[in-house]
Amino acid sequence: MPKTISKTVQRRQIKRLKPHHLEILTRYSQGQHQNMIAKEMGIGEPWLSVIINSPVFQEALEKRFQEREQELIERIAEENSRRLASLEAGMRYGSRCQ
Repeated sequence: MPKTISKTVQRRQIKRLKPHHLEILTRYSQGQHQNMIAKEMGIGEPWLSVIINSPVFQEALEKRFQEREQELIERIAEENSRRLASLEAGMRYGSRCQ
């Protein structure tokens, strides 16, 4: 069940991502803790929480994770393709190629 947010928080929600929001997005998606992000960027933790929990930020975060997941899938597929080609070459020519 989605968490209900107060009208005050709803009014404070960000409407679009600005450059400093993208910096927060990068840091947060790389696993940096909120308290460190707030400290290093010189913003309050309550405001950072409003930013991170805003729908526009969450949508961008989900998109970022999906892009990273797709990149990882493609890298794994490429590596598996190279390994298969090496194995096939080794079987064809009777030696192990790497």
